[in-house]
Amino acid sequence: MTAGMSKERVEESLLDAPGSGLVPATFMVIFGTVVVYGLSAAPLARYLGLASVNPQGVLIAGANSVARQIAAALQSAGYAVLLVDRNPANIRLACMEGLRTVWDDILSESAVEDLDLGGIGRFLGMTPNAEVNSLGAMQMIPLFGRSGVFQLPTTDAATERDHAPNHLRARTLFNGTLSHAELERQFVQGARLKTTRLSDEFTYNDFLTEYGGAAIPLFISEQGKLTILTTDSKPSPKSGQTLISLVNVVPQRDLAKRGSERSKS
Repeated sequence: MTAGMSKERVEESLLDAPGSGLVPATFMVIFGTVVVYGLSAAPLARYLGLASVNPQGVLIAGANSVARQIAAALQSAGYAVLLVDRNPANIRLACMEGLRTVWDDILSESAVEDLDLGGIGRFLGMTPNAEVNSLGAMQMIPLFGRSGVFQLPTTDAATERDHAPNHLRARTLFNGTLSHAELERQFVQGARLKTTRLSDEFTYNDFLTEYGGAAIPLFISEQGKLTILTTDSKPSPKSGQTLISLVNVVPQRDLAKRGSERSKS
């Protein structure tokens, strides 16, 4: 979609698209908002010299527990992070954890007009609501481009297919299995985010061996550049890069040691 495309042409293309019968009317409203408000935001920022060159920070829809843990890991790695949520309790907890927040609805006009997006170049839809994630991503496409908007997968693939056609969806985060519900379940059971600096002495294969292959890479950081892993990317972390992964709390070698100690007792 280009800045010169009219609202009528956007609506016609949506109505003619395969699977358009599955698209809720709300998508039309969001597209109208994008045309009127979103398309002017990025060009205006560039004109005023406010836009960073290739910004690596992330705008996250949601300040729930899952979003906060991921935001904290990215912020600790040196990246700008901004969380948007309309739940005041989530916002309060995020502020207490030292995260930058905005109390707002990601689907509101103000989310496009008023957010301070300095240093931010990507959008992550991380609310428990898949439709909100999709609609928020669509609203942010004019700002970040289609390659810069991401969302968590839904709980199951069938629901995700029925939710919206592929051309109306953001890129699917991580390995495709980590829905909001699954991430929440794993965190409750003790999984955590781990930041690991890879080297010639401790390679990615060593890391996988350490955690028994149960580690799931989420992000790769290298010299201020953030790579967000998705279902259409194949991670191949290298020496000198920093890996942010979801891992079991207890490394595989410690589990083996405990098993050996129990067998001796």
